[in-house]
Formats: sequence, C-alpha cells, structure tokens
Amino acid sequence: MVKFLEHAELTSLSGQIADARIGDRVLSCTVDVFSCKRAGTDKKTGYDIQQRLQEECDIRISAEFPEGGGGKRKQSGEKSSSPNVTMTELGDLAVPAIQRFIADLILTLNTVFPDYDFTDIPPTSFRSAGSVSQVIHSINGQMNASLCSSSPTQEVGANRFQQHNINPDTFLPELWEVVASIMPMDEVQVYTYVPEVQGDPFSDDGVLWSFNYFFCSRKEKKILYFTCITRRSDSAFHTNLSMDDTHFTGGENYMDNSNLSQASDLGFEMDA
Repeated sequence: MVKFLEHAELTSLSGQIADARIGDRVLSCTVDVFSCKRAGTDKKTGYDIQQRLQEECDIRISAEFPEGGGGKRKQSGEKSSSPNVTMTELGDLAVPAIQRFIADLILTLNTVFPDYDFTDIPPTSFRSAGSVSQVIHSINGQMNASLCSSSPTQEVGANRFQQHNINPDTFLPELWEVVASIMPMDEVQVYTYVPEVQGDPFSDDGVLWSFNYFFCSRKEKKILYFTCITRRSDSAFHTNLSMDDTHFTGGENYMDNSNLSQASDLGFEMDA
C-alpha cells in the first residue's frame, strides 16, 4: 500500500460524496492523496511489481529481437534501444523509474480498493487522460449530470442532489480549490486506469458509470486519486444498461458546457 496523506478539508468534501443515495442510484466517490515514499511491506510489494514489469519488458524485447536483443535493464533517465517495443503511455517500460511509477499506481489501487487485487494488471491498463483542464471539465460534466438529473422514481424535474444538500455549482469549485492547494496542478500529469478484464470495482454487476483519475506529481512524489462509481441502489440489478445509462470509464470526455468556466476560473486554460 501507499501512504495515505490526511487533509481535513479534502476528507470533509470527499465524505459528502462517499456514499450518496440519489434516487434509485448510489454515488460512491473517493478523493484521496497518497505519498509515493514507501516503507515496510510497501517496499517488497512494490519491488515484486517492478520485477514483474521488468520480466514483461524482457519478453517484449525477446519477441522483437529473438537473436539476443536482450532485456538489459536501463538506468533511470537512460533511453531504451527499442522504444517502440517497450514504450507505454506512461513512458518506457525498460526504465526503472517508469516501472516504479507504474507500481505506485497499482499500489494506489490496492490501497483504495482493498477487496480487490490489482497486483498483476498489465501496464497497458494505464492510459494518459489528457490535460488537467480536460480532465476537470470531464469530471465536472459527469458529476453535474449525476447530481442534477431527475430520478425515474421522482417527479419529473425534481433535483436529486437536494436530498443531500450537494449543490454542484458551489461544491465542485470548492473541491477543485482544495485540490489545487494540495497538488501543484500546473505540473501534474493525469492518468486513468482502464480495465482490460472483468473482476474489478468498475466492472461489477450494477455499475452504471464510473471514472477514475490519478493526478500525479512525480516531483513531490504524491498522487491524488479521484474516482466515482455509480450503481443501482438495488443490489439485485443485473439487467443490461439502457441508452440513458451510458457507462463512462476512465478518460471518457463527457463535456458539459455549463461547467466550462469552472476549470478556467482556477487558472486552467481549456484546450480548443
């Protein structure tokens, strides 16, 4: 596991959306910050993950260069002799610093979701999510769509978020202001986990839509993880999703123009 960093304001805001019942659905969100400085069992688990990633790198190189291209371990910052073979969206898998970074993302998932084991997921499960402003815009759009839409079990036009006193017009700007006070948003890179197999919290029965983003500061060795999963409140729900229940996963760019100003108000320029 990675080390959880306590931030009272962030914990308070995250708690408001941790388990919000909205009509016939449950909105489960987590916004936490972790340190990538390992201690105790973290070191061994992280090392084991890095060893597996190195083995995968060796397999890729051997498959491309069967006559002994070799899986030579690169030093931090050293360029790989076969970048097309070992390159991922997070960087060159042959570089130990990239292996460690991927291991940090996996350890973060294991910490946030202790009932699941992400130890053996492939590095291709992690993708770049785009710019900070794009990600903020996408999150704002999805959160607003969920918090403000009417429930099928209520009168048409009823505002579901009022049940929990969560007004996204004020809640989201406050949340991003707190996030910006914790993370150096002008230098973070954002990644997302995209499930490649079944058996994780994003693909469980009853999940309607989800997103998850890692805001990573390699300089400060911190990761802010923001995830949200919406499920039917009826745990017995096993039917197929309707057209109104689009399943958002990872870096899907759901845009809501009403939230365009929220990212720019924090100093993040929206990409054209």
